[in-house]
Amino acid sequence: MLSPFDRIVDDLQQLRLDGGDVPYAEIVRRISRNRIAQGVAPDASRPARSTVYDAFRRGRTRLNLELVSEIVRALDGTEKDIESWRLRCLQARREQAATEDTEYPGSEEPVVPERPNAPLAEPEAAKETKQKIAVHVRKVILALGCALANLLGFWLVANLGVPLYLDMLGTAVAAMMLGPWAGVGVAVATNLLGSGITDSSSIPFGLVNVTGALLWGYGALWVRRKGTLRRYFALNLLVGFACTVVATSLLVLLFGGGTGHASEGTRMNLESFGLPMFVAVFQSNLLYSLADKMLVGFIALAVMAQLNGWLRGSIFEDLESDITRRLDIDAGQERRA
Repeated sequence: MLSPFDRIVDDLQQLRLDGGDVPYAEIVRRISRNRIAQGVAPDASRPARSTVYDAFRRGRTRLNLELVSEIVRALDGTEKDIESWRLRCLQARREQAATEDTEYPGSEEPVVPERPNAPLAEPEAAKETKQKIAVHVRKVILALGCALANLLGFWLVANLGVPLYLDMLGTAVAAMMLGPWAGVGVAVATNLLGSGITDSSSIPFGLVNVTGALLWGYGALWVRRKGTLRRYFALNLLVGFACTVVATSLLVLLFGGGTGHASEGTRMNLESFGLPMFVAVFQSNLLYSLADKMLVGFIALAVMAQLNGWLRGSIFEDLESDITRRLDIDAGQERRA
């Protein structure tokens, strides 16, 4: 005989199937989007995928009423539907409690012999505080790692003469996982410390790094609304273009068109064809900036995929969900054909 909770789980699973066999990652993404719309911070909005998956498994002795409500809302349930599911969960709790009273008459719970010197259970508040501290520590570690990744890119370009920039990988990861202003902090630190690797000319170009941080950080929120790779591709192109506008202005106004970067051979070739300096600087910078930001953007995506379980807040799951959904649609079309 099915328990009250198993009946709810079976109906919840049927609701998911009726909605088009919605992937669990997509349900997580929708819950996160709804929470953000209600004012929850992006890095605290995403439930663990395992938690959502467990809500669809039989054998449970309790169900989180709020999570069930969020799942029903994510599966396009109306407010009336949500209230109905909440009442079912409350009723299931009462039925479960009645069953336990029957199995253990005279007490609400079975009597468990105490073990001598058994450790006291840690209060929920203390446990939650520890978790928050752990998250903050991880964020600090990630920000420091991002700054080091940028400085490594600085060093590679300065010593190997690579005609790219490679100094914004950490900026992209920090901005998309920790937020735009955390990315700005990493960007500023990078260019201040980078002056010790190259020279003081790197400091004004902190504006380029800051531009990338703001666009990647706020652009990640835009990508989350749909979670499509097309949007992510467009975001990296936008970052490359905006960084070119800022860099070109700095190069022309402060440095006479160049600072000795390896990409400036292209600029000189364009000038030899009679192009004005500003146009030549812009075109050569745009060529390498677009290539650089696309490379950095997709390396950052791979990095976020690895860090996703360690620190929530990445847009990786949103893009993964979109890919999974598209593969499911393609597979369904192939089966119908």
